[in-house]
Amino acid sequence: MKSKYTKKQRVLAILGIILLVVLYLAALIASFFNSPTSQGFLCSALFCTFFIPIVIYLLQFFAKKNSSSPDDDDKSFRK
Repeated sequence: MKSKYTKKQRVLAILGIILLVVLYLAALIASFFNSPTSQGFLCSALFCTFFIPIVIYLLQFFAKKNSSSPDDDDKSFRK
């Protein structure tokens, strides 16, 4: 069965997931040590939970618009 996502889309999604997990782990570890920056870590992790997927989507969107092959419709990007 062929995937509807390109390899670049899968790599970007995995990188986004890894970044979010690292942010939440940093917030969790900082909270265990009762660090004064733990609230900042948590707020940044919550912010990035919404911001990172939007940035990844915009990167894919603009990369698709600026690609050199005009024959590709949105078939690989939207299904």
